[in-house]
Amino acid sequence: LVQNRRRLAAQAKLLCVGLEAAHVPFVQPTAGLFCWVDLSGSLLAQSVEGERALWQQLLEEKKLLLTPGADCHAPRHGWFRACFASVSEEAIEEATNRLGDFIRGEVRSFVEALP
Repeated sequence: LVQNRRRLAAQAKLLCVGLEAAHVPFVQPTAGLFCWVDLSGSLLAQSVEGERALWQQLLEEKKLLLTPGADCHAPRHGWFRACFASVSEEAIEEATNRLGDFIRGEVRSFVEALP
């Protein structure tokens, strides 16, 4: 049990470090198996449909599987659950790198669209 707690804490810390490096807002987990990640700024529409569209885009383009907040009764659209419990350190690092690439790509597209 002690070893499991240590491992989960290390996985959570690794995820949070990666999210910070990717400039992705999140809620620091204090217990449990997942972290709440705020991707509301990436929604095309502030709705369940907008959240589903972003979920699909992340899955198809970046091969990232997050749980949409609507499925977990999140109070606001655009929040996703990222599970860190059952994946390797390498997978967490790869996932946060992919998410960072996605966010940077969105920023680039926005800047390029400016007049």
